Amino acid sequence: MISAINGTRVFLEQNLQFYLRTKRFIFFLILVALITVVVYGLIAGGVVAAPPTAASFDTFFFAFLSYLVIIIGAFLGGDAMASDFSLKTGSFVLSQPVKRTSILLGRYLGALVVGIAVISLYYVLGSLGMLYLYRGVPVQVGESYLLALVFVASAIALGFLFSSMFKNGSTAIVTAIILMLLVFAIVQGVLDVTNIEPWFILTYGGAVVTDILVVPYAAHKTVIGAGRISVTSYTPLVWEGLVIMFGYLIVSLAISIIIYNRREI
Repeated sequence: MISAINGTRVFLEQNLQFYLRTKRFIFFLILVALITVVVYGLIAGGVVAAPPTAASFDTFFFAFLSYLVIIIGAFLGGDAMASDFSLKTGSFVLSQPVKRTSILLGRYLGALVVGIAVISLYYVLGSLGMLYLYRGVPVQVGESYLLALVFVASAIALGFLFSSMFKNGSTAIVTAIILMLLVFAIVQGVLDVTNIEPWFILTYGGAVVTDILVVPYAAHKTVIGAGRISVTSYTPLVWEGLVIMFGYLIVSLAISIIIYNRREI
């Protein structure tokens, strides 16, 4: 039996090779480049007025961040484990002298490396633009970057949870996208109307990555309307967002490991 550390390292490297072979990593690089070109193109073409300060530019540039994290989580995590329970590949992978936990963690770390690389590129391109246009980068961008790393780690972990539940990778990817992009948004909208804080929703906690760019930081609770006809909008506190994201990260990985260890082909 290969040691847990060596087994994790082997599957980490294999997963990185998989992302390169399938050009998934290249896809994300192109996506980030496209977002950057669109943002700078809108400003250069006069379609959108250039923000007067770097602090206002960063909120504009990173407006796509949450969507990017969701796509990364779904595509990198969604089909990472699902194929192991198909007759074609499962018998080979699961017969290796490596603990299933090491297989899952190795693949998760491989996905996380790619996710961090993509997010880092996004922030680098945004920071370069701020340096060129405004001769400086607000400190909030660095804080947002650190929070974004936790957000992408949590989103990938949630993607792995769905991957461990399904036999078809495409089904897992679509399910993850629908949940994070649509279901979470709908539930949060309903809770706003009923004046309940959506503290259990990942994308609500992940909103801190862009909320922290706004100075001063928004009020935790904002009520629009009065009486029975009112909508309460919540902004997660930074510590609250971290708790939510780490909660999804830990719980999703823990459940994924349990399911992956118990499932049969």
